[in-house]
Amino acid sequence: SIRKGLDFPNGKVVKTNDYLASTSKVGDKVEVIDLPKSNVMKYYFDNGDTVTIRPSGTEPKLKVYVLTKHQENIEVLQKYFQEIVK
Repeated sequence: SIRKGLDFPNGKVVKTNDYLASTSKVGDKVEVIDLPKSNVMKYYFDNGDTVTIRPSGTEPKLKVYVLTKHQENIEVLQKYFQEIVK
């Protein structure tokens, strides 16, 4: 599940948005997201990176979107996701 057990190698997750559950979590604080439900998770990191994960709507695969200012983090995350989906 994309909602449990991910241990990202590029930094500490400081905020998680779960658009299916309509929640945003920072530490122990959970707030409601007032947007249409969607099977999407977005992770915010202490270094400014974000990772958004969603299933493809037409194929049996995950789509992963990485926003970072650090090229090395893209490479680290690419390897990480290739390993966990094997």
